[in-house]
Amino acid sequence: MPVSLRAGASLFIRLLKVLGPPGQAFEFLTFSSTSSLRAAAREYVGIQKAREALENSKARFVDDPSGALAEARRAVGQALETRGYPPPERANEAPQTRQEILQEYRSTDMGDTGRLEDMRDAYIRLSDLLDRLTRT
Repeated sequence: MPVSLRAGASLFIRLLKVLGPPGQAFEFLTFSSTSSLRAAAREYVGIQKAREALENSKARFVDDPSGALAEARRAVGQALETRGYPPPERANEAPQTRQEILQEYRSTDMGDTGRLEDMRDAYIRLSDLLDRLTRT
């Protein structure tokens, strides 16, 4: 359902106040309804919160690698959920491209028994995965 120019412009301006300039937050958005714009804003904010949590967990990695990795996995998991991905245990229900992302997410689960180098690698892959979510 197309929105009026006035309503769309008003929502777009409010969104810019939250997200920043278009070049910084997103390249170009075309929406046919305000609900689409709100959904995109919700996804963007969810990914930004996950990025913040991931960055905040970096400092903990030195003293508590498994705890920091668990925190990073939660953050990326929430970003996946925000983007509409199914839970990892239902990955086979998702399209192939989403299955690959969910498989990558699942591969970062080290539990409490992982070696430090494996945990560091998993942490880097989570960061890369979040970057991929930002671009898709």
